[in-house]
Amino acid sequence: MAESFVPLTAGFSTADADCPEIAYTRGELLVKFKNWREELVTLRFPDSVAFRWEAEAALPEGVRDDSPYEVIDSAWIAELRSFNALPNEPHHYLLCFNAQGNLNVVSGPLAMEA
Repeated sequence: MAESFVPLTAGFSTADADCPEIAYTRGELLVKFKNWREELVTLRFPDSVAFRWEAEAALPEGVRDDSPYEVIDSAWIAELRSFNALPNEPHHYLLCFNAQGNLNVVSGPLAMEA
């Protein structure tokens, strides 16, 4: 099956956000950035097994450069599955930060901190 990109409706936007601060500690990825309203957004990706920042990457057809997505039928998850390197409930997230770049994360379900 081909990958598809489903917009996240998780209560945050990456449109016109600052370049994120990314920290990885003991299997958890923490991503912080200021949104277009200058509000701090903090996202936790538990059981993170893989992530990558792409400063200049072409996006697939129909994927906006200012939105967060979940990647369904992810080729990356399929590859990691072959190495038996996935959390119990794997998700592939794509966070697009306009001209700043894109963050791909494979982890358990993300959580937004208030």
